[in-house]
Amino acid sequence: MKLKNLGLKIFSLGVAIALSIYVNRETNSPVIIRSVPIELQNLAADLVVVSPQSLRTRVTLRGPSYLVNRVSNRDISLKVSLPNEVGENLRVQLHGEDLDLPEPVEVVAIDPAELELKFDRLGTREIPVVVPHIGALRPELRLESMEVDPRIALVSGAAHDLAKLTKVESEPFDLSEVRESGVHELAIRAPGAGLVAKEASVKVSIQVTSVLAEKLLTQVPIEIRAKDLKDMAIEPTVVDILVAGPRKVIDKLDSAQVIPFVRLVGTIKDGQQISIDAELPAQLSAKEIKPKQVKVRLKVKR
Repeated sequence: MKLKNLGLKIFSLGVAIALSIYVNRETNSPVIIRSVPIELQNLAADLVVVSPQSLRTRVTLRGPSYLVNRVSNRDISLKVSLPNEVGENLRVQLHGEDLDLPEPVEVVAIDPAELELKFDRLGTREIPVVVPHIGALRPELRLESMEVDPRIALVSGAAHDLAKLTKVESEPFDLSEVRESGVHELAIRAPGAGLVAKEASVKVSIQVTSVLAEKLLTQVPIEIRAKDLKDMAIEPTVVDILVAGPRKVIDKLDSAQVIPFVRLVGTIKDGQQISIDAELPAQLSAKEIKPKQVKVRLKVKR
């Protein structure tokens, strides 16, 4: 019985060894190529990398398929430790052992294997915010004012790039979308590569007013408003009215909406001059009425 169990154990051990050899042999070790980020360690707080703009390299990995597949599905980075003191330029070598990989996965190649780093001092500057305009206001609107808040953005980045920066722009403001006065929020665009604005957006306060237009209505009948009209008449019976108001209202105005009238109350004498008033739609006014008065004529009784 013991000999039988011993034979089974030796057989199982042989299968395990064979399986291990198969899994780890070179012909079963696939090769993958990955682009990985480069993580700079010990970088001084007042320094920023200005070149290269993208800190990445391509690594070729080889190892058992199950481990290589596992590595390909997780985030890895190549860590580079910087010296305590660095100047404006530094050349660094990239090494496979600086990748956190499970054994026996190995780095076959790194491309590029060397980086030329260029540094600059990190600074901040107050930069004016500019809001670009697109489109145009509707014809019936007039722009009275446009205020931007904040007017200044605090931008951080490489001192050399900050020195050349003259403005920070927001997303464009579309004037054609304006219907009335109000406040609009716009995102601030990235000032440039490696530059960051502290403010994420600006508020634009816009004030608009209606553009006034005029329309001349001619020969409009005058309405007499009195308790008893049978013994009264007026001269003239029609009038010209110059109406003013917002263009959008003026454009839709019909003469039937404007009613010139005279009000006859109390004792009225023959030949008496009475001022003409006008009834108009909301937002409109009578800028001029010609003539301004009518003459009342009393009919002679027979």
